Parts: sequence; structure tokens; C-alpha cells
Amino acid sequence: MKEYRTALACAVLGTAMTVGARVIENLDFKMAPSLTFSINRVELSDTATRVGADFYGLPGYWISAGEKFVLHGQATGNEYPLRRIEGIPVSQKVFLPDSAYVSATFVFPPLAPADTLVDFKELDVSEPWNVTGLNLGRQPDGKIHTNIVGSIEGQPNVSWLVLMPYGDDIRLNKFRIIPVRNGKFRYTLATDEPVLYNITKGADELRGSITMYSFFAEGGDVHIDFPADDDDGTDSSVKGGALTQRYSDFIESRQRLFAESKINARTDSLEAARAMYTPEAYAIKDILESGKHIPEQQMDSIYQELARLQENGRLFTPAGQEAKAERDKRTGEVVKEIESMERDFIRNDKSLVGLCLIYNKMKYDAPDFRELLPVFADVYRKRFPDHKYTKALARFLGEEAAEPGYKVPDFSAPDLDGNIHKLSELIKGKVAVVDLWASWCGPCREHSKALVPVYEKWKDRGFTVVGIARENGNTDAMKKAIKKDGYPWLNLVELNDAGHIWERYGAAMGGGKVVLVDRDGTVISIAPTAQEVEGFLEESCKE
Repeated sequence: MKEYRTALACAVLGTAMTVGARVIENLDFKMAPSLTFSINRVELSDTATRVGADFYGLPGYWISAGEKFVLHGQATGNEYPLRRIEGIPVSQKVFLPDSAYVSATFVFPPLAPADTLVDFKELDVSEPWNVTGLNLGRQPDGKIHTNIVGSIEGQPNVSWLVLMPYGDDIRLNKFRIIPVRNGKFRYTLATDEPVLYNITKGADELRGSITMYSFFAEGGDVHIDFPADDDDGTDSSVKGGALTQRYSDFIESRQRLFAESKINARTDSLEAARAMYTPEAYAIKDILESGKHIPEQQMDSIYQELARLQENGRLFTPAGQEAKAERDKRTGEVVKEIESMERDFIRNDKSLVGLCLIYNKMKYDAPDFRELLPVFADVYRKRFPDHKYTKALARFLGEEAAEPGYKVPDFSAPDLDGNIHKLSELIKGKVAVVDLWASWCGPCREHSKALVPVYEKWKDRGFTVVGIARENGNTDAMKKAIKKDGYPWLNLVELNDAGHIWERYGAAMGGGKVVLVDRDGTVISIAPTAQEVEGFLEESCKE
């Protein structure tokens, strides 16, 4: 958090301000709604509360802000209504210029002194511009300050970057937006300990063609420069402290193995792509690779159609299936080489970089994760006992794991009425499916819907399903999904990763996971189809 007062602030920001106002930048918050909206500044005075915001997108996109905004004070419960919006017209479409952003100021009444935590809320719209838990108090920054500075050449529409801890899911976890102005950016990141961060171009996030740049927040300066012709991130430069350099050297070694294998080389011509995919699949592939924004509802339909094509064997042509099998075989060989290199690095490194790599393997549910746990216990846990990564790994250790042969991880979570349930009590003595899903995950919901007839047939014969929805901010979308998809079983809520359930199930970077559990709580299989679940029931739940 950064704050300052009076006339100097006016000169720096180049905007009209109230004399004596307190100005806060680098604001902390609990949760932001999307990649396309950021509150960059709040001015507090005796006469008004001025909230400065940026709207982002791609050139030609449009945004619209209505007049029903409020600030909700968490301490007092007060609702401060919007007085006016400056910078953009109210309730009208505003098309983004070539710079791909527009700025606005939302003016509210002055806040009560107790309201140092507020929610910025837009009312009565389906996709509101909301920010939860905006911190206007004097909470001290973290102990380690890392200055992120850099430039972006020849890309005038790259007006914002997205920053978040490595391994977090951008759909659910807190992220920060860094403005890019005239090709330059600067941001001071405060952390309590050295951790790995990702930074990516906001426009790339919207297009779904994400190239991530990683660095350790370890104090000092991190320089990130994006040249004009850098399409895949290989020509960008990331320079920082010792941990950043060590991590970069490791990544370069891994990239060399990929490059030498040539499995990622783009050799497919238009004709070759058409020969590989069926006409239906190629039409979908063309939409996904167009670079255009695809609404969430349409994306769900696309994933459903791809799943149907895959299930019916109509995704690839015969020649495409043969080419894919050969490519998958070679990819598997290269992946094994890379995993071997990574394991050797982790065993020998003994720094926070090695600990971070074990943590990442847990987050991504890597197949070789468990064989590295003795290294974690013998080396890293002793060297870094209080680090975030160590604590997360410690939560994962024990007799429980979402893997065949282990006891299913137990947890407690609320239902939609706020009643707390314990998984082990819900599934005791039954064959069960633990269904980790989310309202925003189309493939997850397809798997869940396929289980409905199996559940209805076997629910009175020793079978149950327990759903756990991973949601962001509130449960409104979850309730709509349950009603639309018709899930008849109990669904619990994992809101904003409060219980670390996805982490414990090795699904932190995924939308969900389906786990089949035997009567004694032992995991039988991961990601079984509805047909496989019913096949197991026919053997184990015979009357």
C-alpha cells in the first residue's frame, strides 16, 4: 500500500484532488472480479470518496458502467451510493481505443472512519464490476519489497499485466493488475517471504494464449523486458536476484530438452491440420485459435462438444489418430527425460528453488511427486520449516491422499445453508464418489451430469455422491448450476479455497477431480467414467 497527501499528489497524478485528501495506491483487496477491471487509487477526504479505476480489454471491445454502484462498509454496514462517474458516460457502450484501456473515477460520499475495509459493488447486473475487501487502512506492508520494472516494445495495446503467485488459479485466487503506460511499467510487490510469482500480459490472458514469466520476490529489483517480436516468451529477459537466476537457469535447461526433441515445432500447414482433424473438430479448433473473446457460456458448449467428439471417436481422422499416437509416444519419452532432470535438480539444489519445485509438483498433481517426499522431509522441511511451501506440503503428507490405495483425504465443509459436514461421516460404510467440481468448469459439470442416473439407480443400495464446488466470491453461480444440471446429492462449498481441499486432492490447478472410494474409505480410482463407476457398483453392491 502506498499513500500520500495534498498538492504533491495532484501534481504526480495529473488530476484534480481535494486539498488535504489521503490518497492510497497499490491497494490490497480480498478478491477482484475479472482480468479487465482494476481499482488503482482511492482518495479519501471529508467531502467525498473518489475511486479511480481502469477498464481493460482488446481494441474494439466495449465496456459499460451503470449508475447503481455502492461502497459497502464492512465495519458499519453502511451503503454509500454513487454520486457520479467521471471519465466515461454512464450506462453507455464505451469502445476501447488502440491503447486497450479507459479510465474512470467513481465518486461516493465520505466514509465513516471505522470503514477501512469496503466492498465496491455494482448492483442489478449479471456480470458486475466488484472488488471485495478493499483495504483502506494502514495495514503494514510485507517485510520484503521487490520492485518489478520493465518495458514492452512495439505492442501499444499491451496496457496491463497480470501478477499472481506461481501455482495459483487465476479463476479463484487473488491477482494484481499492473498498468503499462507508454510501454513502461513499475510495481512494488510486498511479501513476507521469498516466493515465486508469475507475470503475464493481460491481453494474452483474454485470448487464452498465455506465456508466463516467473521470478522470485526476494527483494531488490526484477527487470522484465518484452521485445517487439517475442511471440512465445523465449526472447524476453527476466533478471533479478540469486533465486530468480537459479530458477531461470533451471527453466532454460528444461526448455533445451524440449527444443532438442522438436515435439513442439509448429510444422502443421493448413492442409495438414485439416487432414488431422475431422471437419467438425477442425471447425471448433478454428474458433478456439481465432484469438477472439469467447463468452463463458459458449466456451462451456464448445468443451461439451469436444468431449462428445472425443467419446465418439470423431475428433481425429484415421491419419490424425496415427500421427497423434506417434507424437504422444515421443512426448511421453521427452517428459520422462525432463522429469528425471527435475528430480535430480531437486535432490541436489537444497534452496528455496528446489522446495518450490516440489510444491509445484503437488499443485499440478505430478505423477512423480510422492517419490520426492523423502527429500522434502529429510532436507527442505528442516531447512525451511516455516515457509508457505513447507506448510502446504505438510498439509498433504500422511496416510491420506487422493490416489489409489490411500485413504481418501477427509475434510469438513459447509453446505449451501451453512451447515458443516465431515466427508468421512457422509461416506462411512458406502461406496462413494467424491466429486470436486465448479460452476465455471464445463468438463467437470459434464462428468457430474453423467453420474446422475448412476446415483438414482444405486443410492438405496450402498452408494452415495458428495459434491464439493470450488467457487469464487459467492455461491450464486453454484446454485444456478445445481438447478440447471439437476444434481440430486449433497453439495458442499469450497469458497475462495478456504479449506485447501483442492490442494489436498492434488487438483489445485484444475477445475475438479472425480474420486471413487470403497466402503472402508480407500481410494479405488481417479477420474472414472460413469460407466466405470457403475461397473464397480455391480460387483461391490450386489443385493
